[in-house]
Amino acid sequence: MSPTLTIAAWRGPSALSEQLARAGHRVTYPRVAADIAPADLVLLEGSADFIERAAAECAPFVRPKQMFWHTNLDHGAQLLDEVEVAGAVVMCAHNIVDNVWVTSAADELGETVIALVLGELGQVAMPITDADRPLVATAQHLRALQRVVQEDALRLLRQANPNFEAVADAFDGAELPPLRPLDREPVGGEGVRRLVEVLERRAAQQREEDL
Repeated sequence: MSPTLTIAAWRGPSALSEQLARAGHRVTYPRVAADIAPADLVLLEGSADFIERAAAECAPFVRPKQMFWHTNLDHGAQLLDEVEVAGAVVMCAHNIVDNVWVTSAADELGETVIALVLGELGQVAMPITDADRPLVATAQHLRALQRVVQEDALRLLRQANPNFEAVADAFDGAELPPLRPLDREPVGGEGVRRLVEVLERRAAQQREEDL
């Protein structure tokens, strides 16, 4: 059993802070920066600007080896420079899918701590470097764009039969059909046609890359 931590969730309640509380940690919600002083770990969630401002506010109240964790995907531990200089252990972890998190830290202690905290929550830590962050961010953007393709596909099915609306959820996470050439021009409008052309070109490139 890992030790119970006092965790100051700077931005207030969130899915992550509630998950930490369910794991048995004592979660507090600071009203002013001085309130973070008793905390073992300070959780900062939000934009890069928000996190940097919060770190600057917290810096005067940091205790040596106090832990700071931010969840911003686009930036590494440098967002926490102000508190690191004051003696904090700084680390980053961002949830990318299900129970999988990408993690990094300024040192080995931070890497160990974030892996332990996530492991206690039943999560999987995937360490990355700051140089890897654009790769992960682009991958997440592509995953989000899958919704565009899925919505167009479902719209075409609904045009064929409105009753497809009732079974739309069946397509979420379903096994994808095999990719094979269309024997006719794609229909559904100019946007769909152009999307199909771009994706088919990329599929051809992937096949060449795999050779």
